[in-house]
Amino acid sequence: MHVKELHNETSYASRLFSYMGQKDQMKWVIDRLNENPHTRSATVTTFEPLTDEGYISLDFQEEAGNLNLTVYCRALDFGCKAYIHLVMLQTILQTVSEKTGMPPGRLTLLIKSAHDYRKDESKVQGILTAEGAV
Repeated sequence: MHVKELHNETSYASRLFSYMGQKDQMKWVIDRLNENPHTRSATVTTFEPLTDEGYISLDFQEEAGNLNLTVYCRALDFGCKAYIHLVMLQTILQTVSEKTGMPPGRLTLLIKSAHDYRKDESKVQGILTAEGAV
């Protein structure tokens, strides 16, 4: 499924559940964690190298019985898209946790370029004001 707001690129759901039309990465990561909860290589990506400039990688890892999710992002728009990304990433962590029997642990994001755009400035200011940050 192509998403207009993502420059007509494929959706995250397509990338996670039908990577390049071939692989259900979420099933793969759940199976991998169920086979070996201590694996150090339960990593999936949303980056499609033939069509993308950069997306995210999701790295699942057990620590002290909990399942942590570390997300590597090339860029993330905090003015418009970050909130829904965070909600969906937490949902993904919860889903994988339930299917592997490991309680959800930390959600950590490593972002090379955390930014917002001028066109979203009033929206960002409104959120910051509502949250008492300014």
